[in-house]
Amino acid sequence: GILHCAAELGIDLECIDDPVHLHFMGASTRKDGPSAGGAIGLALASLFADRSIRRDVAMTGEIDTKGRITIIGGLAVKLETAANAGCRTVIIPKENLQGEQGIERFPEALRQELQVLTYEEWSGEHEPFEYLRHELQVVAVDHIVQAARIAFVDDAVLQDLEAGFVEHGKNMAELLVRARLQHKPCLQAVLVKSVDELDPCILESLYGDSGQGLTVLITPELRDALAARLAEGGRPIQVRGYDARLESLSVVMREILASRMGERSADAHLSLVAPFYFLKRDGIRSDSFPGNAGYEGIKIFANNYTLQGVKIKNCKGVLNQIYCLLAYLPMDLWQSCPFLARQDGIIVADLSFIPEALRLDVQRAERIFIGCLRKWLETIRDRLREK
Repeated sequence: GILHCAAELGIDLECIDDPVHLHFMGASTRKDGPSAGGAIGLALASLFADRSIRRDVAMTGEIDTKGRITIIGGLAVKLETAANAGCRTVIIPKENLQGEQGIERFPEALRQELQVLTYEEWSGEHEPFEYLRHELQVVAVDHIVQAARIAFVDDAVLQDLEAGFVEHGKNMAELLVRARLQHKPCLQAVLVKSVDELDPCILESLYGDSGQGLTVLITPELRDALAARLAEGGRPIQVRGYDARLESLSVVMREILASRMGERSADAHLSLVAPFYFLKRDGIRSDSFPGNAGYEGIKIFANNYTLQGVKIKNCKGVLNQIYCLLAYLPMDLWQSCPFLARQDGIIVADLSFIPEALRLDVQRAERIFIGCLRKWLETIRDRLREK
């Protein structure tokens, strides 16, 4: 079935000297199977077209000699198995949307956990996948070509994403240069729960003030290990112990403000970086630090959470670096960043710039996110050094 539509699948027939016909006995008889036919065809198409398949995709469905995908049985069990295997997207026959073997016959509780789309809906504008509600995205197709468009990874898309971050980094570097010329003090506090979260790059003096306004908040057990890490940078960074069981971040920030009272101008920058649920638990809000004589207000950044409702713990190190740079900008200029958004008054990561097919797998989304952010940071560092 895949060679019948080789061009649409990106298969060069001239490279296939001896086509092989795989025939499963009894496949022409309508029954509960062979439901792996479509998946086998998709795997072969991936091989012949030299295209990678998303690791979070599963497929079920019969396939005929013209590439058409037809109904199978036992769908509920297959969806459950896919979810247990860590898949996020399952490709099914369109015929399995209705009828005795269809999703419409599933219990309501099960259907609520599925985002069910036809191929046409998937390829157009549709409601985003809800990580906190949906277990699986189920996409119904009637042809192997549609399945391939869902499952194949387009490397050009990833390259375009990184290129876009390079361009945005150039623009952001210009804003940072202008902000540096204004010589406004910047008071920052970063809550660190492990040594790895304090990337050595954050210790590099790029911005002209040698980090004098940066306070690193640490748990008591981290003090010795963090002292060694801070010594690598040779910067006069303040370290303050923080016990979440005994203190609130609001009180800590007011203490930092009070300790720097004599150093501040009328419009100093103030920012706090911490895990999302620390910020939510303490109830710290931007309106608790309104702009007044001494500072322009406060930017509150979460370094482990996204607008989509998922944690991204592996991104803490790079986000801490980015937030420490954005802290120097006026209050709302961070909004030009395509990877940030505001939730409940807290600035969080936003993964929506990553195509949905590549962000449903959170681990892949984190890798893409980190790669793009590192390109952005590298561009800014190069520009700042030039200036």
